[in-house]
Parts: sequence; structure tokens; C-alpha cells
Amino acid sequence: MAEKLNLKLPVLSKNKNINAFIYIAIFGIVAFAIYKIYIWYKNRNSIAPEQSISTIGTTPGTTIVPSNIAPEVSNDTILKKGSKNDRVQWVQNYYNKYVVPKNGGTKLVEDGVFGSKTEAAVFHVMGKKTVSWTEFKKRVDYNFPH
Repeated sequence: MAEKLNLKLPVLSKNKNINAFIYIAIFGIVAFAIYKIYIWYKNRNSIAPEQSISTIGTTPGTTIVPSNIAPEVSNDTILKKGSKNDRVQWVQNYYNKYVVPKNGGTKLVEDGVFGSKTEAAVFHVMGKKTVSWTEFKKRVDYNFPH
């Protein structure tokens, strides 16, 4: 015959309502921590669609990563003339996709190299010559809604 499982939580306060509140708060904090770990785990190697590198003419499901692009930079890394990485390529792609159609101008080559043309495009959008991916995306999203 099955025995009744009798779990007793430690008493933290003499007031039962306060005990319930404390246990709910602890449960909420633990659940939130598990959720944040899950989100981190899920997104640790993903790239958003607008950030993906062009794969025209390749086998579906493959991604081209040019050899001149430095891996593993943060979204808050400051990009400036001479930078070579995937965040520069994201800026170039985003500029071509959302600024050029609404504002006109010449599309940038999406090569991941921050040259004179990319610098001019960043200055056009930001009013300064250096930028992070996060800053650029926020400004474009605000000034050129899509």
C-alpha cells in the first residue's frame, strides 16, 4: 500500500501568509533563473534573419563566412574605419535593407570591412563615424521604421 508523502517546508516566520509569500518569491526567482539560462542556451549560437550572411548560390542551410571576418565580437563592440568582423557586415546589410530603400543612395558592399563608404553611411545615419551594432540597429529602427 502506498504511503502518504508528507513534506514539510521549514517555517521561516510565524505568519503563514508571510511564509507563503516567501516560498512563492523563491520559486519565482528560481523559475526566472532557469528561464534566463534556457534563453541563453537557445540563443548562444543563433543569428537573427536580418543579420545572416548572404547565401545566394549556395546549398540551402549553409552559411558563407568570409575568411577576412574576425569571429566573436560583441553587439556593443565599437565599429570604426578598419574594423573587419560580422557586426560590420550586419551594419552594411541593415543599411542596404532599410535605409537605402527609404532614403535613396548607393548600396554598400556587404563584405564585413568598415571602409570609407561604410563610414559615410554610418555618419549619414548616426551623425558620427563610429558605432556599435546595437546603436546602429536602434537608430535605424527608430528613424526608418519597417
